[in-house]
Amino acid sequence: MPKIQKNNGEKKELMSDEMIKNCKNDIAKFGFTGKEYAQFLISVRAMKDENTVLKYPNSDIDKYHKMFLEKNEVGDNDLIVLHNFKIMTCDNNDNHYETGYFAPRGFWDKIYGYKLS
Repeated sequence: MPKIQKNNGEKKELMSDEMIKNCKNDIAKFGFTGKEYAQFLISVRAMKDENTVLKYPNSDIDKYHKMFLEKNEVGDNDLIVLHNFKIMTCDNNDNHYETGYFAPRGFWDKIYGYKLS
């Protein structure tokens, strides 16, 4: 399973292998070349066009999840996947803050680049 790094160095499971397979199957319907992948991202509203990444208010995470991810869920960790892709910023003291937005492109890029065993 893919892992994400927490600030304290601990790694936490991001999603089940089965969900990754299901999501990769969604991408495969379009293809894995750059242009085909961009068309997929447009279809799942992660991009507006080939050059514009979309972001949404964090309050829309559940709505986006229901539209594009719920059908692919298998395990308990799969329910919170998009919460890990909230856009963060930091101040001069390296304190990290949520911007109030998330970008689903980060999620799909993680799936696209993940190699299943």
